[in-house]
Amino acid sequence: MGEFRTHSQLIEAALKRCNVRPEEKAVMLSSRIIDPADLAPYEEALRRTSDHVISVRYHPMEVTDAHHMNDMLLAAMQQADFVLHYRGGTFPTPFAQLTAHSRGIPEVAASSTRWLDICLNEANQFRLHPSDEIVAEAMEAARLMERTNEIHLTSDGGTDLVLRKDGRKGHRQLGLADKPGIWDNFGFAMVACAPLENSANGVVVVEPGDAMLQMGATVRDPITLRVEDGRIVKIEGGESATALSQWLERWQDPESYGVSHIGWGLHPNAVWTGSPRFTPVDGESYRGSILIAFGSNTTDMPARHSGIGGTRHCVSHLDVPLLSHSFAVDGVPVVKSGKIV
Repeated sequence: MGEFRTHSQLIEAALKRCNVRPEEKAVMLSSRIIDPADLAPYEEALRRTSDHVISVRYHPMEVTDAHHMNDMLLAAMQQADFVLHYRGGTFPTPFAQLTAHSRGIPEVAASSTRWLDICLNEANQFRLHPSDEIVAEAMEAARLMERTNEIHLTSDGGTDLVLRKDGRKGHRQLGLADKPGIWDNFGFAMVACAPLENSANGVVVVEPGDAMLQMGATVRDPITLRVEDGRIVKIEGGESATALSQWLERWQDPESYGVSHIGWGLHPNAVWTGSPRFTPVDGESYRGSILIAFGSNTTDMPARHSGIGGTRHCVSHLDVPLLSHSFAVDGVPVVKSGKIV
């Protein structure tokens, strides 16, 4: 456990890093499906950092399959200085929950509310708690991504994809909601951007051992994705390719095939898909991995490096972390064959 003797102390440290203060209005937010006993360490930590804490539990039926806030919940969150949203320790969840891609999160951030998600169990929170070094590296990577115009993704397996992001944000996730208008996710260490929606062209080869997170699946055999003008136009391969095709078809929306965001992971303590400790946080944050996603990318927050700010709107979102890929920004390598340069 290192410097933390109890779970609530770890959460308290995360809240203090987010600048939660006694005079601030703080909300403990969770779905009613979450066992109330599981919320105890989070509520305890919040009450040690803020003198004005309320707990709000939304019913799963209050959000749609697209995971949107209703107006009543939105209005309540907009009045808070800080929201701690515990989503449980398993993913995908069997019920609708709010995510960064939900309608309502950007509106809450626009009210200067700071928002921290947690979607890890206790053991993985200790393992993935961000060090000061991780925070500093992720912030520097976000600044680099912000300056970037062209991205080139390649692999020995056949990936060759070029994307443009001129003018788009460099987004970071590192568990730090310390300034007004920031949404973040505890335990992550990664950067991303929303490429210009029609800019991606080329081929992505998803290899065995890679993952399709919202599908809850590990790739079993190679998948070749042919991308033209920002969208997947052809999916080739075997069993895993068929599963991906069926998942995308179910949404009956051409935007589900569009490139949403892309970036790389930085966490030295993350594990890959073969580990029993693997979580989606690991998949998105594994050091030297590349995360490419398809579907919605409109999420944006007022803070400089929070949100990706694309224009692709749909009800689906699929994160596909890739290992053994290379990533270059404006011709300069950042990741080479799964290793940070």
